[in-house]
Amino acid sequence: MEPEQPQSTDSAEKAPQLTKKQRRALKKQEKREQRQQAERGKKTKAWAAWVLVVVVIVLGLWWLVARSNSSPDAPIPPSADITAQDHTKGPEGAEVNIIEYSDFQCPACGAYFSIVQQLVEEFGNSIQFAYRHFPLRSIHANAEPAARAAEAAGMQGRFWEMHDALFENQNAWSNERNPFDLFAQYANDIGLDAAQFEADYNSNTAKNTIRAHETAGTRLGVDGTPTFTLNGERIENPQSYDAFRALIAAIAGEPESDTSPDDEETTTTTDQSL
Repeated sequence: MEPEQPQSTDSAEKAPQLTKKQRRALKKQEKREQRQQAERGKKTKAWAAWVLVVVVIVLGLWWLVARSNSSPDAPIPPSADITAQDHTKGPEGAEVNIIEYSDFQCPACGAYFSIVQQLVEEFGNSIQFAYRHFPLRSIHANAEPAARAAEAAGMQGRFWEMHDALFENQNAWSNERNPFDLFAQYANDIGLDAAQFEADYNSNTAKNTIRAHETAGTRLGVDGTPTFTLNGERIENPQSYDAFRALIAAIAGEPESDTSPDDEETTTTTDQSL
């Protein structure tokens, strides 16, 4: 009996031989898998890029919120009390203290500008009035630049002159892309040093003062302009000059007339003689 021959272990001898058609199909499958892998790689890179963009946006928003909530370098004034750092008209210790949170580009603030002017003039030393910035940036693009112009003028002792010029010319600069040229013109008209005005306009001092006023207003609950406080209490905006005047007269009494009795008698006699 012949010995049993060992089986061959050569796999090549057992491997099936592929036909040309099968080899072409195999190559097509390999190429298809390579394309799918490349597409998956592109999608992965695209998702990674979008994730990076989202992370950058979130971090940017967080930074803006943190910055807006952080304390500015300028001291934050009490929300409803006038301080020595405020821009004021009238004497300290007056019977009536009024603070206005205002936006130079706000049409309603422009309407109250003449009312407040008239009240301060009529009641004289009975009123101390303070103006604070509360620019509504989302709807008034030039409100903050105008506030900086007023602060820059204030650094040269001309805050109220610029305050008046901004309200009197509100329609001229409100829709300008670059309102600084007009602000510089107003600065020249009221006698400011041009180079100093521009430097102060761009300074952190002006920006920080505005932020401090905004922080005080936010703590008070200001969400629109103008907002007034009267002797430490926030009030609803009076709907007319007479309504505002009545609030003040209830505290300070009627203002003294500038006309003396002798003047009144002379005026009456003169009128009768005509």
